[in-house]
This record gives sequence, structure tokens and C-alpha cells, in this order.
Amino acid sequence: MKEPSLGKWAAFLTVSLGIFMSTVDGSILNVALPKIMDDLAAPLPAVQWVVIAYLLAIVTLLLSFGRLADIRGLMTINALGLAIFSGGSLCCAWSPNVASLIGCRGLQGVGASMVMACGPAVLTRVFPSWELGRAMGLIGTVVGVGLTSGPGLAGLILSHYSWRAIFYLNVPLGFLGIFLSSKFIPRKPGDTSAPNFDFMGAAFMALALAGFLLAGSMGDRWGWGDLKTVLGLSVTVIFCPLFIWWEQGNAAPVVDLSLFRVRSFCLALSAAICLFVSYFIAFFLLPFYLTKVLACSIGQVGMLLMVAPLVSMVVAPVSGWFSDRIGPRLLTTTGLTVVAGALLQASRFTEVTRISEIALCLGIMGLGAALFQPPNTSSIMRTVPLARLGVASGLVAMSRSLGMVTGVALAGALFSLGFGAADVSGELADYKPEMLPLFLAGWKTALLCAGVVAALGAVLTFLRDKKREKKPEWQKTK
Repeated sequence: MKEPSLGKWAAFLTVSLGIFMSTVDGSILNVALPKIMDDLAAPLPAVQWVVIAYLLAIVTLLLSFGRLADIRGLMTINALGLAIFSGGSLCCAWSPNVASLIGCRGLQGVGASMVMACGPAVLTRVFPSWELGRAMGLIGTVVGVGLTSGPGLAGLILSHYSWRAIFYLNVPLGFLGIFLSSKFIPRKPGDTSAPNFDFMGAAFMALALAGFLLAGSMGDRWGWGDLKTVLGLSVTVIFCPLFIWWEQGNAAPVVDLSLFRVRSFCLALSAAICLFVSYFIAFFLLPFYLTKVLACSIGQVGMLLMVAPLVSMVVAPVSGWFSDRIGPRLLTTTGLTVVAGALLQASRFTEVTRISEIALCLGIMGLGAALFQPPNTSSIMRTVPLARLGVASGLVAMSRSLGMVTGVALAGALFSLGFGAADVSGELADYKPEMLPLFLAGWKTALLCAGVVAALGAVLTFLRDKKREKKPEWQKTK
């Protein structure tokens, strides 16, 4: 089945541009938040919603847009997503106050969710099965470049221009992406039965995910017993079973639940969530450890946080290439085992731990993540039928978002167990040197649990089928 494309690498470039834009945008904006807060005279809780609105739109809509990509075609959804992302960026740049900026960031998130839902599906459509791991590995390099270049680019822009220039930068890149999408991304829908879109299932799913995201993101600030947190979790508890019930009786569901009966698909997705949960427990708490315990400067913290993505950027293409030849099981199991070991070692950090030891540990974590992600993603995408590639692509992206929210929520809760009754909200403003034993107890509790979660992921991925995935039926005519 030949697609009307001028080449798989042109399609790869198109996907890479969208992923690079969303990755850089997030890392730049985090650096720019203090400038935005000062310029718009906004309180910190309001500025936090600039980030939450974007994430909320992505998480709640990813799977719906993945399904729409299956029905309407990858090119249509990807190009429309880039257009909305660019339009949202322009609106962000013109925002006169923080309320309008929050709304425009939500619009940006809608566009980003469309682009993110298409990426892995596009690569699966245009690359043959035996090269898919390599393609996913190279995408890992693109993500690494975006994460590592973002802070430096932010410093360069903010030292000469307003924070609004960050959003203006997205507009020409977005229009370039739209042009490339129209030329190189497959147009034909994967699901040619032309089903109607399941709006009710999409609504149930969005409500369940929104409740979970808000409770997980804000629970530590609001308090886990606060009415708002309980309400968010209650919404999830109510609408998640409703969504499953509705989808089971729907002829054209948003998410085909039969995918989860495929052993390798289910185990690979579960292992991915374990990786991201454990990763974000560590990386949420790490800046606090570095600044409060080791008294590192912001510059030192930034340099250390770049170590893991830099290592991943180098290793991911090699990992993907090997997975095309030996299959995913050995690489994914080794990768998560390495991450678990690094996290357990990090739990032993104290006030006398050297910066070089921390950098080495973070490098090992980046190595483990790079060994795991490209083989695991390509494994997931190989197991699904053509008509469900968009949904599978959305689930891959969703695993990261849900892992992040869960990891950050667990980090606060687990840290509090060790830290005791001290206030650990915000920036740990009440921290004093005499609290060091409490801080280290909280750090150790959280990092040990992160290591256990990563080890659980290693067990799950080890339990997948030993044989390499067969070439999908729909690719056998390629």
C-alpha cells in the first residue's frame, strides 16, 4: 500500500518540526514565567494556570484527536493542529492580561494535542516495520534537542526581547509545518469504514481525565482533603467507569478497548507509564534537593537537568536501530532496570554528595530511558491495525502526560511522608538547615518508591512475548 508521499524522511522532518515546536515551547515558557508574572502583574497561582491550561487541553483531547486522525486522515488533523497551535501562539503574544493568556494557552494546547496525536502514527504509516525503531529513536533525539536548547534559547530571546517574542517565533514555524504536512503526510484515513465520531465517549473521557489532572496537579496546593481535590477525584471515579461502559457498547468507539487484550500492547503501555511516573518523581524533587540541600545556583541546576536529555539524545537512535534487529524485549527490560538502579542510588544522596556523582546518576537515568523508549514505542505501534494507529499514537503520548501528573502528585505525597508535618508546598520557602534530616528522609522515601515503580515497569516489559513482533498485515504490501 503506497502512500502519496515524496519520501519517508520528508514525513519524518514534518513530524520532527511539530514535536520540536511543542517541546521547545514548553521548556522556553518555564524559563519565561517569572517575566510574564512581572509584566502582567499576575499572582503566582494565576501564572501556574498558564501551564495547567495547556496541559489540560492536551491530556483531555489527545485520544479524541487520535481517533479523528484515523477517521479523517493524519494530514488533515496534523495540519489543522499546527494552524491552531500557531493561531493560539499569536493570541498568546497579543494577550493583554493573564486571564486571556490562560485561555490562549488552552487554545495552543488544543493544537498541540492534534500534532502529538499524529506523530507516531505518521511514522508507522511511512516507515517499514524493520525501520520503525530507528525512526522512533531519531524522534527521541529531536525531543532531546528541544529540551536542551529551550533554556538557552529562552535566555537569548529574553535578554533582547519581550516574552511575547517566544510566541511570535511559533507562527512562521507553524506555517512551514502546515506546508510540509500537505506535501508529505499520508492523506488517506486509516479507518476507511467512515464511522461517525463518538462524541459522548469523548466527553466522558475528557471529564474523567480533567478531574484526574486537576486533582493530581493541584492536590498538593489545595490539600488532598480539600473539597476541590475530592471533587476532581470524584469526577474521575464517576466518569471513568461510564466511559468504559459506553465504549464497550459502541460500534465505533473513541478507544477500541479490545486493544488492551493484546498482551504486548498492554504491557508496553503499562511499562511506559511506570517509566514516566518514576522519572517525574525524581525530576520534580531534584531542583529542591539541589538548591536547598547543596545550595546550587540556578545555573548549576539547569546544567544538571540537561544531562539526562543529552545522553538520551545520543543513545536513542542507537537503541531504536538495535530494536529493529533484536526486538524490543531485551532493550526495554534493560532500560527500565538501569533507571530503577539509578533511582535507588539517587535515594542515597546526602548533603555531601558531589555534583559529579549526581551528574553520573542522571546520565545513567538518561541512558536507561533512551534504551527503553524507542523500542517500546515502536513495539506498541507495530501491534495495532491500520484503522487504530491514531488512537495508539494518542495513547503513547497520553502515557507521558499521565505519568507526569501522577509522578508529580506522588512526589509531593511521598516526600511529605518522610518530611513530616513541615510545609513542603511551593518553593519550600520555610526550609531551614535544621530541617536537613527531615528533607533527606522525604527525599529517600520518594526516590525509593520511584525506583520500585521503575522496577515494576521492568518486570512488566520482561513479561511481553519473547518473539519479535510480526510485520503488520497492512504493511505486507509495502
